Amino acid sequence: MTPETYDYTLTTAKGSTLGGLFAVAALGLGYMAVSHDGSLRILWVDLGQVGTTAFLAALALVAAALGADQLRLILRPGAVNAPIRLDTEAIVAPARCDDPALLRLTYKGISEIKPRTMAGDRVLEIRHIEGNLYISGTAMESREAFDRLWRSLEARVGLHRGYRY
Repeated sequence: MTPETYDYTLTTAKGSTLGGLFAVAALGLGYMAVSHDGSLRILWVDLGQVGTTAFLAALALVAAALGADQLRLILRPGAVNAPIRLDTEAIVAPARCDDPALLRLTYKGISEIKPRTMAGDRVLEIRHIEGNLYISGTAMESREAFDRLWRSLEARVGLHRGYRY
């Protein structure tokens, strides 16, 4: 069989929503840090007015940093793109849909290929002697590409075992 390559990318909708929530939290916490006129009590510790300002400002900075990290992922989608390759001996795919580090699993070591639905997303679960790999349908270019990958992977595993699915 000839090698095949499939595009695999993290969808930016999740990152933009999360980044937006962090940005709103950073703005709200920053406003609270500047405009409060009292003190914050956490359990039995009273922070006082200066301590409360510092605490709220620190939380605002953390939320802003997390929002900026999500924005970085959205603006540089190449950092989370990693194609899935089916070669003659193994599948080479990202270990997770948000990490471009590649994982190589031989067809001989695959014990089961099972489609699942997780949180409304079609996922291909590949059980291997070295661990499981999950391929998200929403991270692929299309539904048809997901189905082609699934059929081709089953055929390749079957050929290495000497039978067809």
